[in-house]
Amino acid sequence: KIIKKNMKKNFLIIIIILLFNRLATAQIQNPIVVDTLDNPAPGYLFMDPFNPSVINLIDNSGKSIYSREFKQLARVMFLKLQPNGILTFFSGNQCYAVDNNFTIIDSFACSGDYMTDFHDFLLLPNGHYFLIGKDARIIDMSKLIEGGQVNATVYGYVIQEFDANRELVFQWNSFDHLNLLDNIPVDALKLPTIETAHINSLALDFDSNLIVSVRLQDEIIKIDRNTGDIIWRLGGKASMNNQFEIIGDTIEGFWGFSHQHSMTRLQNGNILMYDNGNMRPTPFSRVVEYKIDEVNKTATLVWQYRPTPDIFAYSMGSVQRFENGNTLICWGANDKQLTMTEVQPDGAKAMEISNYISYSVFRFPYKMASKQEFINKPGRYILSDTINQTDISLDVFSTYGSGYLSVERHFYSPYNIQFVTQKTMDVYSNRWVLNNKGLSKIDGIIRFDISKIKNLNPLRTIIAMRTTEGDGQFIPLETHYNNQENTLEANIQGFGEFILCFPKQIETPVLSYPSNNSTTPETIVTLGWQAVNTDSKYRCQISNDSNFIDVIFDSTNITDSWIIYHNLNYGSQYYWRVQAISDTVESNWSDVWSFTISQKQVLDSPQMTSPQNEQSNVPVNGSLYWESVTGATNYNVELSKSSDFQYIVLKRNGITVQTLEFNNLEYSTMYYWHVQASNEITSSSWSDIWSFTTEPLTSVNRPDENSSVSLYNSSNGNLYIILDNKINGLLDFNLYDIYGNDACHIKTNIDVSGTNTIIVNSGNFTYGVYFYRIYFEEKFYQGKILLTKY
Repeated sequence: KIIKKNMKKNFLIIIIILLFNRLATAQIQNPIVVDTLDNPAPGYLFMDPFNPSVINLIDNSGKSIYSREFKQLARVMFLKLQPNGILTFFSGNQCYAVDNNFTIIDSFACSGDYMTDFHDFLLLPNGHYFLIGKDARIIDMSKLIEGGQVNATVYGYVIQEFDANRELVFQWNSFDHLNLLDNIPVDALKLPTIETAHINSLALDFDSNLIVSVRLQDEIIKIDRNTGDIIWRLGGKASMNNQFEIIGDTIEGFWGFSHQHSMTRLQNGNILMYDNGNMRPTPFSRVVEYKIDEVNKTATLVWQYRPTPDIFAYSMGSVQRFENGNTLICWGANDKQLTMTEVQPDGAKAMEISNYISYSVFRFPYKMASKQEFINKPGRYILSDTINQTDISLDVFSTYGSGYLSVERHFYSPYNIQFVTQKTMDVYSNRWVLNNKGLSKIDGIIRFDISKIKNLNPLRTIIAMRTTEGDGQFIPLETHYNNQENTLEANIQGFGEFILCFPKQIETPVLSYPSNNSTTPETIVTLGWQAVNTDSKYRCQISNDSNFIDVIFDSTNITDSWIIYHNLNYGSQYYWRVQAISDTVESNWSDVWSFTISQKQVLDSPQMTSPQNEQSNVPVNGSLYWESVTGATNYNVELSKSSDFQYIVLKRNGITVQTLEFNNLEYSTMYYWHVQASNEITSSSWSDIWSFTTEPLTSVNRPDENSSVSLYNSSNGNLYIILDNKINGLLDFNLYDIYGNDACHIKTNIDVSGTNTIIVNSGNFTYGVYFYRIYFEEKFYQGKILLTKY
């Protein structure tokens, strides 16, 4: 009988697994369907993606409104908003954190030889974080059970805590604290691969110790965070180590829970979990809440949700409790394709969606503004603050019942926009949803704070509403502008979805250039559109994202049908749109186009060829040569007498060939040169610095009878410059050593009344060969001379 029972259960498991695989394969073809929508808690739904490499946030209409594809990742799952406000998900063997634009900013993985497990991840505000890992060991199971494999691979589970510096500060291993034979069917213990424990959720208790769900043990265990010791073990009937008496929860002789998921400790101290119910005589799944007495070891059932008819999920599933008392249930892998149900405490459905299987579903008020207030009497209720800027307030005249009223502000236009009026309306790109719990009706005034809602003309803006979010026709309300409080106001008597709209009177601009999805190398771009046939101005926005959340340019006073925009970055994609404006009337936004600035082009530095580096005896008249550079259209060249190019003697830009002539360089002088490649977009770095030394003079100038100036070396080592005393003029004398360094420089005016001889005291010079250059009477005299004593 036992064998037949096990075969029957194994057959059921196989059928469910095959069914789940078929459903998982069909997920992309079967988007979710919203079956019930009746005042759910604020927030978007976080669930496994339709596309394995895309994360999505789903709104209450079942639409994906924020998404990001990670092409480098094979699959993303278990999307979760952490206690520190960071969004995380798992892919492969790591957990990733993303910013508000879904850009990966961090990753986390177990240390040591452990595989990081996806079932849960906890990131605390103080920077500490907890990971679950798998510990694979080779164990001789034949020593533990008859028929066991000699080299069985047995998986245990570890919990690792890291501090803000990523130092491992705590580790707990199931091999050290749990009996691997407990709760595992005998047949499973004989397999080559065996999984034990299966930890699938973590939580910090109020005393900072850990509470952990161990699925295969059918237990919730509490672990001392300092010692790793087990403080207590709470299990259902199938558990072999339960220490609690479970009160008020016996069905068909089976008490408690089985193969649970998503255990959490509620603020009231109770434990909430998704009970898969695998080990029941007749399996079914539900959500249970137990009041825990840790001293007397009792767990009393205080609330449960079990749908009619029953649903059974062999694996997966999650549960979440909200501030307003609602409970969100993900049904996991079930045969009815039921995705999730959000229920009120009395079991009434606030929301239900189907046609899609997800491991978990959570709801978080992320990338939206939301605020909740308890309303039980007339008065003014401010449903906005500095953190949650809904910019909504209510003046309540009368209430019918009492309860929570919540407002959500979504930063995008609603879906399925229809108006009861035939007049075409433009809609502001936000929507607001008022939900209630316990209030059947209110009479009052809704107020929109125009000072905080950008780009609205209050004199032509209308408040409109419909009773069901995402469905039905919007009814324009009689709207008044209160200029004293700068608010738009309308009388309301109920709840629903609200928008701000205005009559459409101007045609929408059509974008012209650059073409959509184009690529340009320029970081300065001209955006153009077709002019609207009216006396209007234009508003243009440029953003880093297609939803225009991160707007980098917003101008409302453009008179031409084009603009020029600077400050673009290489390798970035940009989105832009245009709106026509005439007095108080605005057109719809144009289509959103994008363009991409290509990566910055990099040119190689030129390779110089001649004169060779450190070459000597280079003629004073010659040419510089270098090799061409791919992509270059011109070159820049500098020739200098100093290696730091502070004394440049020749500079040319925009040379279109690979050579440059030089003339009249000084003899026996060292020069330095380098080359830069360029085109219309960019320039290369300068080439290496090469040097060369010009040739020396082959003869020494001697005094010339016809010359106006003569140079002599005296026996005492001094130089004498002899001038024709009948001539006036400017004398410029330079003396250089053999290295081209300045040894002496004299510059003076000569007149007929002065001396015709200038003595150059060379007593401090090192004796040897020197080169000179004399400028006199608009003539140059140059040569070399030996300084020495006779």
